[in-house]
Amino acid sequence: MSLGGSVMPARLRAAELRTDMERATGSAAEIDEYPTHLRVSVPAPVGEEIWQALLGVLASADRWGSSDASGQVRVWASVTSETAPLASAPPSPTTRPRRGAGLPGRGQR
Repeated sequence: MSLGGSVMPARLRAAELRTDMERATGSAAEIDEYPTHLRVSVPAPVGEEIWQALLGVLASADRWGSSDASGQVRVWASVTSETAPLASAPPSPTTRPRRGAGLPGRGQR
């Protein structure tokens, strides 16, 4: 997605996803903001035609998936925030290492 050759800001992309997801499913969408991305979600659709329409919309997102953490299955699509740290940036000094990172495995010394 782009406006006049420039990259579309994440908030505009999320708003566009919200509108498109609502049109595809006929359900109200929610937008959640995280430090690295914006996530738009709708209740999981019922019916193949609605799923096909929604899948067409999800293809424009940076990532998509589903969750039932709220007790209701929801399909989400996310766009990366323009203020998100670059994946190649070195970890900050306050970043905690993964559990077990750098530790020998079983049988290793």
